[in-house]
Amino acid sequence: MLGEPEQEYFALYSKFRDQLDGYLVTEEQAAEEKLPVVQLIKYDIDKLSRNNTIDSVTMILSLSEKDERIQMSVEELMGKYDWYDSEGEE
Repeated sequence: MLGEPEQEYFALYSKFRDQLDGYLVTEEQAAEEKLPVVQLIKYDIDKLSRNNTIDSVTMILSLSEKDERIQMSVEELMGKYDWYDSEGEE
């Protein structure tokens, strides 16, 4: 439902942060050159991911924008989980 981001996004367990040494650029340069963005996650997402794809909950928690379209998409995605109750959220 939402448009594709202009840059590719990858997640990396923060324990392996040193693998990025020598590759860091400013946000402006990355956006200008459409370089991939690496998000550091504080836990090993490999334990929750499948086929090198981030799990839904981690993806939702990593979203920085909170507009109405995103919230609607999140609600739709979370509605697929039996344990999720949107009525209890504010």
